[in-house]
Amino acid sequence: MHWKLTVLGSSSALPSFDRMLSAQVLDINSSMLLFDCGEGTQFQLKRFGVRLSRIDYIFISHLHGDHFFGIFGLINTFIMLNRQKKLCIVSPPGLKSLIIDVLDMVNKEPVFPIEFIEIACQSKTLIVNAKDFKVYGFPLKHSIQTNGYLVEQFNRNHRIRPDFLQSNEVSFLWRKRIQEGEDFIASDGQVFKNTEITVESKVKRFAYASDTAYEEKMVTDIADADLLYHEATFGDDLAEEAFKKKHSTASQAAKIAKNAKAAKLLIGHFSSRYRDVDHLRKEAQTIFPETILAYDGLEIEF
Repeated sequence: MHWKLTVLGSSSALPSFDRMLSAQVLDINSSMLLFDCGEGTQFQLKRFGVRLSRIDYIFISHLHGDHFFGIFGLINTFIMLNRQKKLCIVSPPGLKSLIIDVLDMVNKEPVFPIEFIEIACQSKTLIVNAKDFKVYGFPLKHSIQTNGYLVEQFNRNHRIRPDFLQSNEVSFLWRKRIQEGEDFIASDGQVFKNTEITVESKVKRFAYASDTAYEEKMVTDIADADLLYHEATFGDDLAEEAFKKKHSTASQAAKIAKNAKAAKLLIGHFSSRYRDVDHLRKEAQTIFPETILAYDGLEIEF
């Protein structure tokens, strides 16, 4: 099954006329994961037809306002809609107390359970181990503690080797059993080990690297991502400012994607000083041709 990423906000610290603040939602069929929640995120969710009730996880990269100020309004909406199922919120330390204080101040108490996972990733760390997917956190290089996130989903159905199917009579029922991991027992009683007659299942990966300076160390953490989102706040014309503010240029994002052997690169978090960001695409594509510009409402299936 395909995953779908919807970009809800693609601007940096300040919203612009056509770009809201950082937020993306990943639909992996069994769950919906929200990455960052800048101001206005819930409006964008409605605007682009995302069902609020399907959001099970919120991953906040860091506690700069343009990445999490929208979470207070979103939780309030969940309360007003009488949400019942659990919500898991992952963030660096400090967000839980802020949310509790705001809800107390406005005399709101969720009737649904909230699981807070606060973690300051110093190395690649398993954070969520769900039935159908895993989420790892990894450190980014920014002015405050910032986590990147990597989502992995294994294809649970084993792929049967074509040469085995050609040389053996395998019924439809047996094919299903083999795909589910069983050894195959032929009509003459011969046993074929599952590991010998199947091909290793493909792992699907999405990596989310929000605010960060150029950081080669992340390459091993996000290796072979099917889709990598990497901030590209500035172009080469403002490389010095990117260095000072611990952000990245489009060229630097492309170098990370190339070295990590990603299939596709999505760049965003563009500085509001740029009215046209197409030059950022061109700068990135000279290094990594499979680069896509983020814009609000963009949907990517992979």
